[in-house]
Amino acid sequence: MNTRDTDFLKQSTKAGITTIARRRLLLKDKTIRIIANSNGHNYGSVGETVKLDNMEAATMSASSVTKGFKGGNSINFRDFYIVDYNISAESLAEEKKILRKKIKDIEKEIDKIDSKVAWMKEVGASVFNDNEFKVFRTLTLLEDPNLSKIKRTKLISKLIVEAP
Repeated sequence: MNTRDTDFLKQSTKAGITTIARRRLLLKDKTIRIIANSNGHNYGSVGETVKLDNMEAATMSASSVTKGFKGGNSINFRDFYIVDYNISAESLAEEKKILRKKIKDIEKEIDKIDSKVAWMKEVGASVFNDNEFKVFRTLTLLEDPNLSKIKRTKLISKLIVEAP
């Protein structure tokens, strides 16, 4: 890819990277070259390079990144490109790892919702009540003959601290 004829928005879009999360991952620890200054950013003058070493704390929108380095304000994606732009196997593997964790987290949330809906149907509730739900789950755990006291204790303790 000829980076002199493009900007980060084109680089990332051409590679199929269009979400904020994926662009954040792509920019992490990358060196960028400034090609314009459309909004008064402080990343450097046109032609200068800067390393984006603060992407964990940066905020991003669909068209810009803010605080890509400590003290950096907002820079538009069209005002820079990545120097030596390559998508490595390591960066793709890291992205895959992050996506799989998100999938697991979402599946856990879906399971929680399914559990709440099942409880509402079983008790005939038309409105969800977190306290009643926790008591019901606690009683269900206490009645389970396949669980040891230690396992019951740990599961009930988890129910107590669990957010709705």
